Amino acid sequence: YLVDSYKIGREVGGKDLKLVLNEYNNATTKSPRGKTFLALIKAMKEEGIPVDDAGIQLHCRIRDGKFCEWGKDEFDFDAFEAMLKLYDEAGIDVHITEFDIHLPVNPTEADFQLQGKSYAEILKRAIQSPAVKTFKTWGFSDKHSWKADGIDGHPLLLDENYNPKPAYIRQIAMLKSLKKIRK
Repeated sequence: YLVDSYKIGREVGGKDLKLVLNEYNNATTKSPRGKTFLALIKAMKEEGIPVDDAGIQLHCRIRDGKFCEWGKDEFDFDAFEAMLKLYDEAGIDVHITEFDIHLPVNPTEADFQLQGKSYAEILKRAIQSPAVKTFKTWGFSDKHSWKADGIDGHPLLLDENYNPKPAYIRQIAMLKSLKKIRK
């Protein structure tokens, strides 16, 4: 059905429709699906299956004071950059489709600060990668989060009252610093 869905998508949507294969746990060269997902897209392209781009569902969490991809392992920013480079070298565009960073139950100020630092660092590396074409968070406010039940909560840029969290503030500061560098 995967192959058929992409063929039908191209037939119905035409050549200008971007067909993106989207997956999770594929953000880095160390992620469980990282290199395998890239190999799948390459194989699909080689077989003439009309997949255009790669989607990375970058669901992360703060666990025991560390920034992690969804599992238990600490996130490796260099491995993220290396994965993006592999996509660039393969000529495959990347879309960060669902970025969020979940906090533990009863998060501390340090958890919020690490979330902010990690949000800014991921966005910075995505901007600096020629492969990354779009960057989307999985919502904007904790009030309407898909994980609003308190378990793995507080994942977004604004709190439940739409106030900026360190994640928002750090991203804005990072964007301003990049703007100054480019002048």
